[in-house]
This record gives sequence, C-alpha cells and structure tokens, in this order.
Amino acid sequence: MTIKYEKAYLEFATTHELEVLKRIAEDMKEYSDKDLKVDAMAAVRLATNSNSDFVILKAEAEAARNRNVLNYFSEDSGLTDLWVTIWAFNDLEGFYTIGVYISDLWQIGPRDANREVASRMYVRKYLEKCVDRQYA
Repeated sequence: MTIKYEKAYLEFATTHELEVLKRIAEDMKEYSDKDLKVDAMAAVRLATNSNSDFVILKAEAEAARNRNVLNYFSEDSGLTDLWVTIWAFNDLEGFYTIGVYISDLWQIGPRDANREVASRMYVRKYLEKCVDRQYA
C-alpha cells in the first residue's frame, strides 16, 4: 500500500512521527491496494447504510494524526494514523466520497462498534443528477 504525505502534514510532523510512518509503511508492505479496497467496501456499506454492490473507484491512504488513538501501531506510535479516502459509485445509490482512519476501518465489525466508527467518518454523497435534455 502506498502512503501519501501531504505538504501540510510534513510542515508540522516531527522527526519521530516520520520515523514511525516509515516503520508503518515497512510493516504494511504486504497490505496491498487490493486489500485496502476490500476493507474500503466495508466502510462504504457502513457509510451508505446499504448492502448494494459499489464499485470502489479509488482508495488511498495518507499520513495523519488521530486524537482518538494512542499507540495503535506500536508502543511509540502516539497519535499517528492513516486517513483513507474512498471514492465509490453505484448505479442506484450514486457517487460517494468517504474518509475514515485506518484504525477505525479495521474495527468495523459488531454493530455497536460500527455506530462509533460511523460517527467519526467523513461521508459526502453527490446529489447532482444528469438530466436527459431530450425530455426536458
């Protein structure tokens, strides 16, 4: 899996955080983009409250800080986490952009935990519709 580093994050990241992110990237070499898309599908279903089959157009991870975790990846990882942005589409449901921390993404499971995870997710549904000009 590829981890992006936004310029704004690098401006305030400490040297220790960058070392932690380097270790996380090494540990996650076996976690492929395909694995990320499988996990992303669970997040999409939770965010949309739908069991419809979505097409995951793109899923990418970027370095971030998460105040809801402490030492999630290792004993000294602190608030370091990965923010996953997901772009998904379904003919019936439409187009969504969803954001979730990877520490939350990996906790999707029992219903009680899902409500807490869903409360911390970013969900944007695009409501724009295409109008057929022939019948307008």
